[in-house]
Amino acid sequence: MVFWKSWPSWLKGGIIYTLLAVIFFFIGRQIYLMNSSLLGRIFLFPFLWHNQITWPLVGNSSIRFILLYGISVIQAFIIGALIGLVIGKLKKKKRPKKPETKTEHKKEVVKKKQEVKKEKQLTAKDKLDKIKKLLVEGRKHLTNKNIFGAKTTYRKIRRLHSTLKPGEKNKELHNQLLTFHGRLTKLKSK
Repeated sequence: MVFWKSWPSWLKGGIIYTLLAVIFFFIGRQIYLMNSSLLGRIFLFPFLWHNQITWPLVGNSSIRFILLYGISVIQAFIIGALIGLVIGKLKKKKRPKKPETKTEHKKEVVKKKQEVKKEKQLTAKDKLDKIKKLLVEGRKHLTNKNIFGAKTTYRKIRRLHSTLKPGEKNKELHNQLLTFHGRLTKLKSK
């Protein structure tokens, strides 16, 4: 199921809900046949609920049960697809916005290159001051639980820190960076 991740969320939701409904049907049917009607009805709920809607459509024919279960599976898939669609929309809202066009992406790349160029022109003292300011900014992002902002700030700090020469690096600052990275990792893992 390597391709599962590339499926749209509505399709995943439809398949998952349909499989769960069928599993619950078979478990509920077995429990119901063993004269445990209340527990059996709880497990049969997805199909009983669908059957209440489809019963008037099918009528009293000899193939009624086949039609009812077929229609119930289709209804379960539609309900699961709607649930998956809503969940997919909610997940998209939480993701950071990506550049919509190639020109916007190029502008962002050029902006990052300019930042790197400016950072290389700074003196060691300026770089250390900028790292300290970025650490303060990153800590604010961490306290607000803004993972995206904290990660972006951490990348800027690492880029600046990597431009420092071995004699310019500060042990205390390095420890602060490790602490910041540890807090960021803990926040990401929650």
